[in-house]
Amino acid sequence: MIYNLKQVKTNFDMQWIVQDATNNIVCNATCPLKIGKFEVFMQYPDNINYALYYNPLDASYGGKIKDRLSFKIINENKELAGRLVGATQKTGKFFWQGYQYYDISFGNKNYAGYEVGLGTDGIALCLYENDTIVATIIKNPRVVNFRDEYKMYVLSEEYLKIASMFVVYYDALKFANLGEIKLYSETYTILLTHNKELKSKYDPSFINRMINSAS
Repeated sequence: MIYNLKQVKTNFDMQWIVQDATNNIVCNATCPLKIGKFEVFMQYPDNINYALYYNPLDASYGGKIKDRLSFKIINENKELAGRLVGATQKTGKFFWQGYQYYDISFGNKNYAGYEVGLGTDGIALCLYENDTIVATIIKNPRVVNFRDEYKMYVLSEEYLKIASMFVVYYDALKFANLGEIKLYSETYTILLTHNKELKSKYDPSFINRMINSAS
């Protein structure tokens, strides 16, 4: 399945939408400006909605450092439904031998998200459930007026929610551009990954399979 995720509002209040192949909105994410915490409200057509919540001073969902630094996935009953947090995978005995990834849980399942820089072709966000790739999301390197765009290739509708949460979390974390105001801006984000193990997480054949299955 193929979707387009794009940021449609930026600066202090942010908004993203996800559209399917027929331009129907299948996810609407809004992030109003709040002092002391960060909260994104994720709305879906099935009316089972969630919020991405970050407040390192709030220990109500766990007092450990990892708990405080994670983005919580909160359901409509204010219950913890999952987490997204940065982690490190070591590939050698020295501290610099490794790479960053994202440790994700949602719906009693565990996922890992990987950021792979493709140079001028953009950035690939690769989402795995155990050893199976379930989504690859390509960030457009060209950004106009601070509004980032992503092409989402998702194995099935089952993974749309966690894939869209992952992208919105990633975009808010790395490309929020809070307070940036210009009449017009155009930038290019170029990232190239060199770590062989991390590069292997990007499987272009997965994208081809999703394109062929959609045609």
